[in-house]
Amino acid sequence: RKIVWLGDGFSDVETDGHVDNIACFAGQGRVILGMPAKSHPDHQPVREAQRRLREARDADGRAFEIVELPQPKKQRTSWSGALLQASYVNFYLANGAVIMPAFDDPNDVKARTIVADCFPGRDIMQIDALDIVQGGGGIHCITQQVPGSSR
Repeated sequence: RKIVWLGDGFSDVETDGHVDNIACFAGQGRVILGMPAKSHPDHQPVREAQRRLREARDADGRAFEIVELPQPKKQRTSWSGALLQASYVNFYLANGAVIMPAFDDPNDVKARTIVADCFPGRDIMQIDALDIVQGGGGIHCITQQVPGSSR
């Protein structure tokens, strides 16, 4: 019933910024927004997305609660030299759990704590996701739905 456009200009040249690396819902009216460091090329586009979320309203006219999730401090490059699109926002919600990335980064524990606060009652499982990100995706990306058979 309502669409909120977060903007563009993200550094990922392959996708121009998949939303599952940028933001996600964590309940009705609550949005987790991945906040990169000021030195990251996505800092300004995320600040613009944050501005848009602050001004936006949900389908019932309510303001969004924005939860800022710091992104990894370390900026790494892929085998080809491109910036790796490492994001703690790219997690998977399973029954009773959140499976979220870890990047051998100083922000791993802080990110885990924030996600745990957003999903009380769920087990938070962090797994090393550097190889997945090297392949061009994230945990949420590789858990996409597959349609059942038509039988």
